[in-house]
Amino acid sequence: CEVNGCTKQAVRRSGSTEFCVMHEGGDRCQHVDEGGNSCNACAKISNSGNGVVHMCIKHGGGNRCQHVDEEGNSCRASALTSRTGSGAVGMCIKHGGGDRCQHVDEGGNSCRASAVTSKSESGAVGMCFKHGGGDRCQHTLTMDTSLAKHPKSGSGTAGMCIKHGGGDRCHHTDEGGNSCRSSAVASKMGSGAIGMCVKHGGGNRCQHVDEEDNSCRASAVTSKSGSGLVGMSRKHGGGDRCQHVDEDGIYCGTSAEHSKTGTGVTGMCRTHGGGNRCQIHGC
Repeated sequence: CEVNGCTKQAVRRSGSTEFCVMHEGGDRCQHVDEGGNSCNACAKISNSGNGVVHMCIKHGGGNRCQHVDEEGNSCRASALTSRTGSGAVGMCIKHGGGDRCQHVDEGGNSCRASAVTSKSESGAVGMCFKHGGGDRCQHTLTMDTSLAKHPKSGSGTAGMCIKHGGGDRCHHTDEGGNSCRSSAVASKMGSGAIGMCVKHGGGNRCQHVDEEDNSCRASAVTSKSGSGLVGMSRKHGGGDRCQHVDEDGIYCGTSAEHSKTGTGVTGMCRTHGGGNRCQIHGC
């Protein structure tokens, strides 16, 4: 490569061998968007012949997933090669491509989830997140092996789990200049403050607006059972709701209480048997 200081091998591009792939050598993606802007990323050759010629992976180049569903629809996601030979050939991660977890349980059943490489070599080789793969927390006082969270904003401690300061941290600073440093929560709905914890406005916020046009802004609660309103706090119908229906067909709809001890009725509020119940016989 003729870029000053670069020692990488030049790749042929239209008869020229002046630059490496990093410095735009080799074939480039010919995709042009609606605004007339060229992609110009590195084009990927499809060895299997099922990818778009002269396109990058994002725009259909390279090998594509060969999975076909029951209705005859092709997946067409980027196929991932398994270096260990544990994954399905010509398939994307969703459909079994790439390296798979090598964990085998006591019954001889293989995990087969996607294996995650540990860049810091702190995780188990050939394993998924659940079974110790990926980067693990390097906190030594408790010998914690929780999953390390990479801080995208650079505000967290590298190589640590959320409990021990990893991942993005809350940017809130109080009047005394003290930083919050709690775990920042991203808002998938875009309704929360960026780089903040739940306490300081991060995460999804309740979208309820009252008659005077005041927004609730409390933390929105997801309904796992699908019985609650999307993007709302518990006060305004978010989270799991009580599924009790009385004799007149009237639905309760109050906030359901989860029973951690397994003694309560699932999907019900406290009034209708939800939550933890007294375990004294006859109570």
